[in-house]
Amino acid sequence: MRVQKATEFESDSPIKSMDRDLYLAASTGDSDFIKRLITDETGYCLANTQVTPQRNSLLHIAITSQQTELVRTLIRLCPCLLPHQNSHGDTPLHVAAKMGCLEIVRLLVDDGVPAHRAREMSNYYDPSPDDLSPLRKVNGCGDSPLHLAVRSGHIDVVELLVKADSQLMYIDNKVGESPVFMAVEAGFFDIARCMILQMSSSPSSPHYKGANGLTALHAALIRTHHGRALESHVPDLSLENIRRIMRDGLLSLYDGLAGRFQSCQIDIIKVLVNKWPLIVTEADEYGRTPLHYAAHLGHLEATKHLLEMNCSVAYIPNKEGMCAFHVAAKQGHVKIMDELIDHCPDVHELHDEKGRTALHVAVVSGRTRVVKYILGNKKFQELINIPDEEGNTPLHLAANCGKDEILMTLTYDRRVDKKAVNKQHCKAIDILHYNPSLGELVKVCATISCFCNYHLISHIFIPIIINK
Repeated sequence: MRVQKATEFESDSPIKSMDRDLYLAASTGDSDFIKRLITDETGYCLANTQVTPQRNSLLHIAITSQQTELVRTLIRLCPCLLPHQNSHGDTPLHVAAKMGCLEIVRLLVDDGVPAHRAREMSNYYDPSPDDLSPLRKVNGCGDSPLHLAVRSGHIDVVELLVKADSQLMYIDNKVGESPVFMAVEAGFFDIARCMILQMSSSPSSPHYKGANGLTALHAALIRTHHGRALESHVPDLSLENIRRIMRDGLLSLYDGLAGRFQSCQIDIIKVLVNKWPLIVTEADEYGRTPLHYAAHLGHLEATKHLLEMNCSVAYIPNKEGMCAFHVAAKQGHVKIMDELIDHCPDVHELHDEKGRTALHVAVVSGRTRVVKYILGNKKFQELINIPDEEGNTPLHLAANCGKDEILMTLTYDRRVDKKAVNKQHCKAIDILHYNPSLGELVKVCATISCFCNYHLISHIFIPIIINK
């Protein structure tokens, strides 16, 4: 084999490429060729400086090709390759961690990481202070080798890296994702638990955050919910969402009868809350606490656990002024509303930023079951005729929203004030007649129910409206 001399390699081309024979030697694990090459200064220079178009070094290529013995040789003979970053900012350790090559990661950690190796580097590189800590070096996205190992689900590599440097667990990437958040978000609860149990419980440096103000607990609530996961409108947190849902669904089906899978999943919520109790009060950038997420998803077991840990979170509003009770009403989760009332019997009194109660929200959202639940419970009687900031009672909103069954349910209820006037000096009946989305039969029935025979409405007209 013939390798270009350094002068031959130099070019005015903006794109650099590696000598063919050198590349083949690295990708096939030809340690003898590399050893012969670096016996003279020119060859040593080439081995340490030549890179591919993506700035991958010999060591990057050897790791990608899983040439363990060649990696061992390069660590010993060309230690200056250890901190070298490719065009993505990945060091050889990043590549090995992402691939899950445990033996190679162990070589890089045990033989390549010591700081004195960095001080012995040749003049082919000008190491920065960061080069003295290869384990903590981050790539262009701010990811450490631990981030990449976590994202790829390599628990054995994670354990090795954390054992070598526990401070890796406290490094967040450029979008604010901690390794713990990343593990929970991806559904790798065993990896998350492994790290959490070794981390500090100090509230001053929790390091369980993700992007957009999310915490690992927010992510856990989404990942552990199975009831209506595919129907929820919570924003996707992962690029691998479809694969995760399929995997979790299959595992849930497999272990569902024994309940082992669900128990394991709920356990991560308990681990997080027990480690960092204040995490239950932390909100995302929209002001949504983990309890808001649980209420949105209808995650009953999580709701119970969060309320048992700190029931005061039920009173925390999001940026729309909605507490978890409003959110549960909006999504139609009556069991969640029951659980919230059991722990916080006055939570139903809260209004959102529009001055609306849970009944207003249920009416606007078209949640007939919630409307009937509230009307059928004496403790909620005060909500029936409360006006919002524009003076609209739930009946006003029902007349405007056009949900037939909800409108008829409210107009039939004797406790509902049919003559209430809003700030535009309109009664519900006025709004009703100008609502084009309601049929004439509905308008007639609603009008009759406001002024006429309740027996006639309940036994003749309402069944027609509901079943039409």
